[in-house]
Amino acid sequence: YKDLKSYVDKDTADLIAEVQERDAVIESMNDKLNDLDNLDKLEAELDWERKQRKIDEAKIAELRAAISQDKKDIVADSERKSDMIRQLKTTLTDAKTNLEKARYKQREIISNNQ
Repeated sequence: YKDLKSYVDKDTADLIAEVQERDAVIESMNDKLNDLDNLDKLEAELDWERKQRKIDEAKIAELRAAISQDKKDIVADSERKSDMIRQLKTTLTDAKTNLEKARYKQREIISNNQ
C-alpha cells in the first residue's frame, strides 16, 4: 500500500508540476498577446501623432508664409514712407528757397521805392 501511495503521490506531483508548467506557458502566451494588443494600440497612437505632426507642419508653413508676406509688406510700406519723407523734404526745401527769393524781391522793391 505504501509503495502504491508513494507512486500515486509521485505521479500526482509530476502531474501538478506539468499543470504548473502549462499554466506558466499559457500565462506567457497571454502576456505576449497583451503585448501585441498594446503594440497595435501604440502603432495607432504613433500613426495619429504622425498625422498631427503633418498638420502642425502645414500650419507652421502657412504661418511662415504669412510672416514672410508681412515682412515684405512692412518693407514696402517703409520704403513708401521714406519716399514720402524725401518728397516732403524736397518740397520744404523748395518752399524755403522760394520764400527767400520772395523776401529778397520784397526788400529789393522796398529799397527801389524809397
